[in-house]
Amino acid sequence: MAVKRTQKAGEYVSREYEVLNRLRDCKNVVKMLDIYYSRSDDGKTAQNLVFEFCNKNLEEIIQDTKKKMQEGKSGRIPIEEIKSYMK
Repeated sequence: MAVKRTQKAGEYVSREYEVLNRLRDCKNVVKMLDIYYSRSDDGKTAQNLVFEFCNKNLEEIIQDTKKKMQEGKSGRIPIEEIKSYMK
């Protein structure tokens, strides 16, 4: 799991939560598993979104590909993989 903690603004849940909640059943979106609120050290309310764990993000994939190019290896992401990310 991964937790994204942000400061809560206002009395309503965030738009991020609302969008992710609507996309909960989409196979191409990281699954949001839960939401909970806590207090930060300075007493402000924090919103905590709990996500399924992904071993890499898109930036890491791009950086790995660039590194391969510098090493003289294939520096392209297969088109099927790109299509999958775009979905």
